[in-house]
Amino acid sequence: MSNVSLVDIATKSSSDDTLETGVYAQALSEFIQNCSTPTTIGVQGEWGSGKTSLLNLVTESLANTEVSGGKGSKTKKLGKDVYKTIWINTWEHSLLKSPEETLISILSEIADQISHEDGAWESANKTKKYLGSI
Repeated sequence: MSNVSLVDIATKSSSDDTLETGVYAQALSEFIQNCSTPTTIGVQGEWGSGKTSLLNLVTESLANTEVSGGKGSKTKKLGKDVYKTIWINTWEHSLLKSPEETLISILSEIADQISHEDGAWESANKTKKYLGSI
């Protein structure tokens, strides 16, 4: 009898989309581009069900979208310059922490990632200082 094991490797781009998750990623990407903000989208599923793959494909779709410069503008930008994605792995923040500590840790990570995307380091530091005082 041979050893059998499964490896969970997320799809990183549409060229690797063997399970055809791209259809759902494209639909979610279009929804994100056209919905009113703020909007929260939850992606839930069992381990290995394709959550990370879906989110990777949505990120790729958004990054490759052409976005016009505004009403009447003929200027176009790539979505990667318009849509910013941050990744927060919440379970990593919850290990051996109380719910309050977990929340503060997650919010601090969000502040770090947003400041990394838009260069607002001063705002991130103020936010983290405030979170530390809580």
